[in-house]
Amino acid sequence: MFLKDTGADVTEDEFNNIILPFDNKIHNYLQQETIPTFCAFYIAEGFRTSSLFENSYNVYLNEALDLFNDFPKDLESIKATTTKLLKEKYRLEVIADNPLQLKEVEESDS
Repeated sequence: MFLKDTGADVTEDEFNNIILPFDNKIHNYLQQETIPTFCAFYIAEGFRTSSLFENSYNVYLNEALDLFNDFPKDLESIKATTTKLLKEKYRLEVIADNPLQLKEVEESDS
């Protein structure tokens, strides 16, 4: 479920018990899963296609990380893939876009 926007500020208790643990979990996932996977792909593709100039490992990592700041070129494709992942991996179906509404998918529904 999503938090309802009441227009009020988030309380310190809500921040410490809801928002902060969520942010920490997301940062850990990025740090441990998404970013290393992407960096490895970036370096491997650059190496195999001879597309990167000789440089240090840290330079390649920073070049890959810079791409995360690049605005997505095809948001609809990203949205479609994300929708598929939500359903297949996280068992959540998108039932409305704005505001986003999700429902849990039962085992037999997929």
